Amino acid sequence: MRAGRASKIALALVSGIGLGLTLVLSAYDDRIPHELLGVWMTEHPKYQGLSFEITDSAIRLETADGEIHTYDISEFERGGEGQPMSYGLFAMRDGVRQQFFFFYTTNGGGEIRFKNQIEVVWKKASLRR
Repeated sequence: MRAGRASKIALALVSGIGLGLTLVLSAYDDRIPHELLGVWMTEHPKYQGLSFEITDSAIRLETADGEIHTYDISEFERGGEGQPMSYGLFAMRDGVRQQFFFFYTTNGGGEIRFKNQIEVVWKKASLRR
């Protein structure tokens, strides 16, 4: 009878630990949110006609020369909750680590503003008006 009780206690502890780990791991989701994926464009005069694309594994930047620079994403961070959401993409190109920090809001179907160019508003290409 004692062995049965000990087994039930052990099972309860293992179940509790498993549930706790599941909750912790699900709270830490390093996948890039779906709303950030896609091609982004701006009407800002300095970057008009250019775009960048975020995929689940890379960020691709179009240059004024018409070249596409692809950076392989190695890490993704998300800031606190609320509007705007803060994000960081850490990516590699030719052995050099680059950091891309930006804000995302749901305004107008979604907008991205890079922290170093806050005045430039990027919208998803399919949502541009």
